[in-house]
Amino acid sequence: MLTWPEPSPALLVAAVLGANDGIISTASLILGVAAAAAFKSEILLAGVAGLVAGAMSMAAGEYVS
Repeated sequence: MLTWPEPSPALLVAAVLGANDGIISTASLILGVAAAAAFKSEILLAGVAGLVAGAMSMAAGEYVS
């Protein structure tokens, strides 16, 4: 039978700080592109690209550590 380790408070802190970092960086990217670009499709593309890049960066960081 599988047993799961008890979650630590540090895990929750890391999750909250990571989510906050992702929200702030993606919002900043979208605002910057929106200020420079006129088309909604360009803003959406930049936002999705930023989300994917951020997720891959976080995943690589967790894999390495």
